[in-house]
Amino acid sequence: MIASELGWSKETDYGSHVPTINNDGTYGPNIMEYMQKKGVSYIAWVFDPGWYPTMIHDWKFTPSEQGEFFKQEMLKQRAREQGQ
Repeated sequence: MIASELGWSKETDYGSHVPTINNDGTYGPNIMEYMQKKGVSYIAWVFDPGWYPTMIHDWKFTPSEQGEFFKQEMLKQRAREQGQ
């Protein structure tokens, strides 16, 4: 199973809208914990600064809050797979 197009934004972020608004910072950790427990893979949304909730702020690939979160999650997963 795979979860697709997941992500969040703050109320003040570009393109914020319900249901992507996450004010308290718990969405990322909570959804990752849930998916790890259930063995669900994921695709974070979206690697384009013109769409939202965005992973990057610009074409220099400056990560958004959620972009940095998912980057760190993917690095942790890679480390686990390599036995580190």
